[in-house]
Amino acid sequence: MKLRNKKIVLGFSGGVDSAIAGYLLKKKGYQVKAVFLKLWKNTKKGEKEQEKTLKLAQKLAQKLEFQFQIVDAQNIFYKTVVQYYLKELKKGKTPNPCFVCNPHLKIDLLLKIKKQKKADYIATGHYVRITKNKKGEVYLWEGKDKLKDQSYFLAGLSQEQLSQAIFPLGNFAKEEIKKMAKQLKLDKLIPKKESQELCFLEPKTEKNFLRKNLNIQPGNIINTQGEKIGKHQGLNFYTLGQRKGIGIGGNGPYYVVAKKYKTNELVVSLKKEYQLFFSKKMLVENINWINKKPFLFKKVFVKTRYQQKKQLSKIIAWNKEKNIYEVEFLSSQKAITPGQIAVFYDKKGLVLGGGNIV
Repeated sequence: MKLRNKKIVLGFSGGVDSAIAGYLLKKKGYQVKAVFLKLWKNTKKGEKEQEKTLKLAQKLAQKLEFQFQIVDAQNIFYKTVVQYYLKELKKGKTPNPCFVCNPHLKIDLLLKIKKQKKADYIATGHYVRITKNKKGEVYLWEGKDKLKDQSYFLAGLSQEQLSQAIFPLGNFAKEEIKKMAKQLKLDKLIPKKESQELCFLEPKTEKNFLRKNLNIQPGNIINTQGEKIGKHQGLNFYTLGQRKGIGIGGNGPYYVVAKKYKTNELVVSLKKEYQLFFSKKMLVENINWINKKPFLFKKVFVKTRYQQKKQLSKIIAWNKEKNIYEVEFLSSQKAITPGQIAVFYDKKGLVLGGGNIV
């Protein structure tokens, strides 16, 4: 295929992944338009850091001979991602902003720019692969590099979005990408620090941010027998399985095994493998099935956290009215957390879809 006249809109953070994604596309003959999204930050320091990154990204795009565009996405990011994050926390859930951000903000904005610029495709530096059948239906697959695979965060994408996207890094390992950047002498223009999961919060500022935006109330820490053994700073500051920073002395270590929002109590146990912490079933709502949804009792593999190994399970029930699926695991699972994302795969690494854990 002749690609000399093909235009592509690239999500460009200025990091090594988006830089090499653009380089590979240009090498194939695409005209690359690099788009830097300015996102909302919770502190002035965060805004200054973003400006530094932006300047480096401009220099990097110039060196790689990409067209460069800055899009101010601060307001839409706050409304779409930050408000979702706070809303879920208020419900007592543990949200996953990246899962929401990719389909509803980043990919959506790139597609709008693609339409405005009359480009042919969009692209990002995610480590995933896609294939198409003869009818044009798109399939999303895990990336070749299983340690870097980011299909978990893209399971919310639709057929329409995927059909217009290219992911150049899907068949590469991260080390190959780093090596390429070094050979191209891009090192000085690329930040060594990898982006953090909650990109809008500066390190060590989350507690203050939540105090300003949520009604955080201290309460009692109780053991699994219901005995009061300490005070917590606010339930939103703790996660299931947490061991450090609970603030209980004595005969620990203690582990967080439950959060009771109705009584504002944090439940802890001396036993790391305490039974409250495990479950063999879960409910998942609003699942985005990328292709056909699986039949009931079909065996599937599931991740309930990004870096978790895929777990064998089966879908045992579906409430059509509420669009909630019941999933049963082959073995009991640790810390299945409401608000987090369950992503479904087949045995070959095909992404079936993903939704919110109830």
